[in-house]
Amino acid sequence: MNLFRDALGGWKARPLPFVASLLLCFVLSALIGGGLLILEKSKRATESLLAAWPKDQCTLLVRSTDPGKLTRELEKRLPPHHWLGIRIQNQTAWVTGTLPETFFQGQGHALSPKQIKEGDSVILLNQNLGETKGPGDIVIAEDQAFRIMGIGAFPLQAERVAPLRAKRLQETAVDSFLIQQPASELRPLVQDLLRWKDIQLIDHQEKQQQAKQGFQRLRRNFVGIILAVGLMVAILLQALYQSEIRERKSEFALRRSLGATPANIRNQILFEALIANALPAFVGYLFFIALLPALTLVLAFGFTLLWMLLCATLPAIQAASIPPGEALKGE
Repeated sequence: MNLFRDALGGWKARPLPFVASLLLCFVLSALIGGGLLILEKSKRATESLLAAWPKDQCTLLVRSTDPGKLTRELEKRLPPHHWLGIRIQNQTAWVTGTLPETFFQGQGHALSPKQIKEGDSVILLNQNLGETKGPGDIVIAEDQAFRIMGIGAFPLQAERVAPLRAKRLQETAVDSFLIQQPASELRPLVQDLLRWKDIQLIDHQEKQQQAKQGFQRLRRNFVGIILAVGLMVAILLQALYQSEIRERKSEFALRRSLGATPANIRNQILFEALIANALPAFVGYLFFIALLPALTLVLAFGFTLLWMLLCATLPAIQAASIPPGEALKGE
């Protein structure tokens, strides 16, 4: 109880340093809470992106001056029923080959390999179009009549998907191939074409690893920024505590002359720092109570208080080591 009374007397005697300490702790807790929120959202976005990343899949981009000839050559080399040739014109994706099972998610059915090969006048529509018609209805697109097979979502920047041969019977050239096979297994089949740069092989697993490493670097950099801010606050608190210790020499000298031990002085400084920083830190993290996990907030709150106590430790030791006679002489 005496410890609390002594701390309360010190705050009343010097309200400005006390208020400055409150503000610094509140700012630090708010910055840490905001940083943790950004890191939490980044973690969720990373996990969502990596979970949706195509597995055992690669892409071939056609770069030949004779894409029709190259397309026919690749159709012979690619594994049967494991590839999809794509040409996107305007908002339509013209396809040839076999649609992967995961390509279309929605109401209706995906295009069958037979429909794609024979060029039936069927079509898949993007659900974002808000089309009032449903599967089985007729829709006009690209000045042609198509029967709707399904309305849903597919991983292409297009509004509709239709068989390439439905557009032009002789047209076989595509811009890219989506292949359900690891790039390491596909590379030997197209090595000669890669050498002449007629096509470009994109390894999705490699891109996935690069994206994961990029997110990890982003999080490390952000943690570094938070630590740098914490260090700046620590330096400001150190200067504040040092100034307060110099101003309170007479107080500590009087207490020592009345029988207070160095441990009593040190404990008083640390107790003042703990009590003065607990409330603003709690208020700062209170803004994120509905946005962050409870365990994360508890750990952050404990870390903030520990950090503040560490900042006050050196000034407390210095205050406890002041000889009473020397301090009084200085006054």
